Parts: sequence; structure tokens; C-alpha cells
Amino acid sequence: YPTTNSTIARDISTLYIYILYKIFTLKPQNKKEFINIICTLLNEVSLSQNIYDHIMYPIVHMNDDEEETLDYIIGLDGNLCYETLACAIHGVLQNFNNPSQILSKTIAYGGDCDTIASIAGQLSGALFGEKAVNNLWLNNAKKYKDLTPHFEKFLTLLK
Repeated sequence: YPTTNSTIARDISTLYIYILYKIFTLKPQNKKEFINIICTLLNEVSLSQNIYDHIMYPIVHMNDDEEETLDYIIGLDGNLCYETLACAIHGVLQNFNNPSQILSKTIAYGGDCDTIASIAGQLSGALFGEKAVNNLWLNNAKKYKDLTPHFEKFLTLLK
């Protein structure tokens, strides 16, 4: 079938869900294991070389200048689905040793920052659980008693 934007979006969404599934089932303990999951899955799906290269870019250039890497990943506007996935992966990799900073950092990327941060937050939640949530945010959220039952249920799901 012909490749369309909706086909690409479907393929990237499927890849992303598969990445989350693998993180939950394999429980990577370090950055290398996380990278191996992404690389393995990227090699299992059929993507154009351009999209494959774009998603791999934050992994290949992980130790390069962060700003230059981010400029490349975001592309023209950061609104394409493979750009948002690449940005989210980049945010997790760059902040792997400080997971509570992943959301703050990815929100600041620009482009489709709410989607980028949402994906990065889901990846970091799957990888790190409650450690992925900034303590200040946790403490502020606990102040609202009407939200407490929902918040406690959410934290139970993370454990």
C-alpha cells in the first residue's frame, strides 16, 4: 500500500506502543539495555530509511552536542510523529541518570512539546516508576485532597 502520513503515524504509534510494552516486560536496568530495546524494535519494523535514521539519531549522537542533536531531531517544526518520538527518546537518554528532570527538559524542547513530554513521561514512568516524577510536583499534588484518591491510585499503578 502507498505510504501516507496516516500510514507513517500508525507505524510510529505501533512502534511506540511496542517500545513501552518491551520496557514493561524486559525492565531495562540501564541506558544500554534501553537503547538495545529501541534498536531491536526499529530493526523489526518497516520504516523508510529517512524515518529510521531520524529515530536512531539521538542514539547514534548521544554523546554529541545536545543542542545540535536536538536541532536536527526537531527538524522544521517538531510536529511530525517520528520527530516527537525521537525527541522523547533523546530526552530520556540525556536525563537517564536524573529521571525527575525528563519532563521539565522535554517540555522546553519546543515543537510539539506537550506530545514530546507526554511520550517522554510515559517512557520514563515505564523505566523508573515514581522516581520519574519530580518531588516538588508530587508534594504539590498531594495538597489537593479531592485529587488524593486518584493520585494514590496512579502511584499504585507505577509501582
